[in-house]
Amino acid sequence: MKACFALIVLLVLAVAGVDAQRNNQLAVQLSYDLASLSYQRDIFQSRLLGEIEVGIANQDIDSKFNDLLIGVRIGKPLLYSGHYAVNLLAGVGTYFSNNNNYSVVTPVYSGLFSFNRYVGEAKRHSFVVCVGYQYGKRGYKEAFKNEISHVTSTGEFNVFPLILSMGYGFHF
Repeated sequence: MKACFALIVLLVLAVAGVDAQRNNQLAVQLSYDLASLSYQRDIFQSRLLGEIEVGIANQDIDSKFNDLLIGVRIGKPLLYSGHYAVNLLAGVGTYFSNNNNYSVVTPVYSGLFSFNRYVGEAKRHSFVVCVGYQYGKRGYKEAFKNEISHVTSTGEFNVFPLILSMGYGFHF
């Protein structure tokens, strides 16, 4: 009985692995304030998309690409032809700012359209363009000390709302 159950589990995993070979995308995207790596997969028989994104960003006062963005998205394919695909995605993530003045962890919410233009006969490569909106806001306190005085100020960190990125996608 245990051997039969193990065989069934192995067959289900093998079939899932074959299906997964057609539904995965690994993408590298660049925008004016973010460089990201994302993994996207079809879920629920290609009715929905799931995506995980990790990137380095530059949206705080030090103007360096040293901030971190981690997020997940779920979406729906809108249009598909042999040469292109358009998807609608909604996501949630966390933005970790990194500078000498303050440290802010900001929740980020996003909605975007993703356009993939497939290249080649095997359609394993694509040109990716994402356009959308994101929202993230968090209050913070800064403290400055020296021998004479101690100054505390408050501020608000806002994530830039426009998403416009381009990149390369590899499908496997």
